[in-house]
Amino acid sequence: ISGGKIIQDGNSAVIAFTADHKLIATTASASSLLQMGVQEAITFGPTFIHNGQSVYTPTTELNMLNPRTAVGMQEDGTLLLLVVDGRGPSSWGAKYEDVLKIFQDYQAVEAGNLDGGNSSVMMYNGSYVNYPVSMYGSRRLPDAILVRKGGRKNG
Repeated sequence: ISGGKIIQDGNSAVIAFTADHKLIATTASASSLLQMGVQEAITFGPTFIHNGQSVYTPTTELNMLNPRTAVGMQEDGTLLLLVVDGRGPSSWGAKYEDVLKIFQDYQAVEAGNLDGGNSSVMMYNGSYVNYPVSMYGSRRLPDAILVRKGGRKNG
């Protein structure tokens, strides 16, 4: 979903934001997300926490130490952005259970996994705040979560 319009429908694990900037991490169809007031959504997974409850079911599929990118939200609307470096000398990465535990420690009521590996990049004011795994630098990414200073209305 982009700008409140369905780009692709289907039943998928999603990270979605409503018009009032609330995060929803769940598995749902795009049409049902629109009924919840979602304006922006991207698919990936797994979902870790939904409505304050852990919904992650441990699996061995793709669950090894790797760079991770995930997002969560606390009850008061505080956005939690997580990037874990991996495959390098300073960090081997994290398993899904590690990411879930971090969000639980920060009392997230919604949380889900995004694309990791070479996609695990976090920048602040145009500079990296992590060490991307690729020796060629970051790659072009089709999606990003952009956080802007409050007080401005963006169309």
